[in-house]
Amino acid sequence: MRLFRFGCVLAAAGLLAGCGSKAASSPSSTPTATTAASAATPTPTGTPSAKHLTSPDDLASCAVLEQAVQAVSQLVGHTTEGITQAQNPKELAKQVGTAQQSLLDSAKLVELADAPKALAGSQRQFAQALRMFATDFGRGKAAAAKGDMANATQLLTDETALRKIQTSAKRIDDMCGA
Repeated sequence: MRLFRFGCVLAAAGLLAGCGSKAASSPSSTPTATTAASAATPTPTGTPSAKHLTSPDDLASCAVLEQAVQAVSQLVGHTTEGITQAQNPKELAKQVGTAQQSLLDSAKLVELADAPKALAGSQRQFAQALRMFATDFGRGKAAAAKGDMANATQLLTDETALRKIQTSAKRIDDMCGA
């Protein structure tokens, strides 16, 4: 019997897969400096809205960071896809453990990317949210191993972490001109 209850995991993976899916700006392109309007990424009071980064160094760093975010999206999407194909609680626990490790590896990858200074906070937030999900997946793995599928499903759905991933990825995309 397939464990269709884990559709929420695929939804999270799908949302994650959307992060950084736009092509990263190449360092030779010249984006226009326009204001990024986003209700999801409020700017601190008294600070102008996020502008596209335009210096050659920032654009090069943006390309590296965007590439890391896109690689993370693909990796997490691939590993969480295996969760829906699990045939029993033991197999599910194994798949969730694999996805957990992918999330931890992904957080490290994002942190290694050379981000523009203006995006250091978004980079940290993205990595932090991946680690939050990894912690949730660890608890979900334990619940699945015990056969507690309802609890495992609930533990794999972290709206706060997902919101942090979306917000930080959007800011990276906006400022990098993607």
